[in-house]
Amino acid sequence: MKKYLGLTSGIGMFAGASIVLSASALAGAGDPAAVDWSKVPTTEIGLFWPGQSTYDYLISPRHKRADLQTREGEACVDCHKGEEKEIGNKLVVEGDLEPMPVEGKNGFINLKFQVAYDDNDAYFRFQWKTLNNYPGWAHPYYRYDGKAWKVYGYPKLDAVVQ
Repeated sequence: MKKYLGLTSGIGMFAGASIVLSASALAGAGDPAAVDWSKVPTTEIGLFWPGQSTYDYLISPRHKRADLQTREGEACVDCHKGEEKEIGNKLVVEGDLEPMPVEGKNGFINLKFQVAYDDNDAYFRFQWKTLNNYPGWAHPYYRYDGKAWKVYGYPKLDAVVQ
């Protein structure tokens, strides 16, 4: 029997998405390498560079069209949904909200997000395009099993998760 659980989640300041968790993608419990990611639904979430601001800025008239809404407790996404790319590309360059910009930094990325679970664990997979024309680098994780340190977590160095 396939189990699916619908869940709404906010990730980052403005990213809201419907996330589906799937138990059917697991061939063996407790083994991250056993997840068949091709069977796990993927959700795309837009993330943008937030810049550096204070709450004082967010509730000031300089925060055009949203200062009153922020004071009333509304979420940023209430006003800015669909503007993530525009906002990120504006904030990533030097200005009031980014005094020390990182040259070449993306202002916006599309994050692909997957979650699978079994009776004991949840397995998360995040993918995004980098500015490089080659895969990013990850260092292996180690966990002490009571006798020795062993590679754990199937970092993206392993072909099984690439």
